[in-house]
Amino acid sequence: MITASNSPFAPFLHAKESVFSLRFDTVTALMPLIIIATVQNGLRVLVLCALSALAAFITETLGNFAKLKIKPAPLRAATLGICIALLCPITVPIYMPAIASAVAVLIVRVILPKDFKGLFSTPAIGWLFMLSVWPEQMMQFPVKTGFFEFPVFKNITDCNYAWSLAQYLQFGEKPPQRMLDILMGQFPGGIGTTCTLAIIAITVFFIYRKSIAWQVSLSMMCTVAVFGFFINRAGVNPFYSVVYELAASNFIYVAIFIAGDIINAPKLPLSRIFYGVLIGVLTMILRYYGLYEHCVVFALTIAGLISGVCDNLAINLRTLIRSK
Repeated sequence: MITASNSPFAPFLHAKESVFSLRFDTVTALMPLIIIATVQNGLRVLVLCALSALAAFITETLGNFAKLKIKPAPLRAATLGICIALLCPITVPIYMPAIASAVAVLIVRVILPKDFKGLFSTPAIGWLFMLSVWPEQMMQFPVKTGFFEFPVFKNITDCNYAWSLAQYLQFGEKPPQRMLDILMGQFPGGIGTTCTLAIIAITVFFIYRKSIAWQVSLSMMCTVAVFGFFINRAGVNPFYSVVYELAASNFIYVAIFIAGDIINAPKLPLSRIFYGVLIGVLTMILRYYGLYEHCVVFALTIAGLISGVCDNLAINLRTLIRSK
């Protein structure tokens, strides 16, 4: 399994790219989502992100010291904590993403042996932890009525909640949001995962910078788009069905920031396509036959366990073609 090294260049990077530039690109890409979420929801967003990033950083730093590596955690640990926080509804207690980040970093980046780290995504493990321990808080989304603020530190107990896009689709109903609402992030979801236009712009930035495994992200989205076009759960125009499926359950955000993580993704372009298609197919199967709205995190975790198979499949296929 290929993982990041302590050298200035790692094997998953292009010749002129450093590990630091990859981490810097991720931070740069996360900033617009944090700013948009803060404008929409208030300073509580910054507290959630800061505590989550700090918890991840401290956990990995202490883990390094416990393993006699006297060095602080890399910037990547903090960005992983931010990724976890942005998946949460704004109404979760402020300690929740921090605990999830600490647990995920402890399991994936501290405890797991080096050869197994690439099988699991830290944000996915953190997300699974929150869904398992606090399912109610993770599946309650406040009504979005415009730009407003929530209390910064207090727990939110009095709030009007609404169904998410995934919940409407699960019951075969058309979501009430307009297309513009979905593009601008004015619909219930994770605090940093709903502004579709911003995430699309970030995707272009990532592809230009070669900072993500874009084959994984695009093949995921194309697979879900095909399912949404031909299997219309909401009974609407096929174009709307595709947009609903892509925007539901933080899917586009996950495809870019988690599944598209260049460190955890398979290493060959063709195997990345196989991997993305697999995640997309598993996501839609679980959406159609499951009872849980956050299907993509389960699909991502299952696919991660067999990501090496995708590399082997791509190598064998390439060998077979060349032999002919």
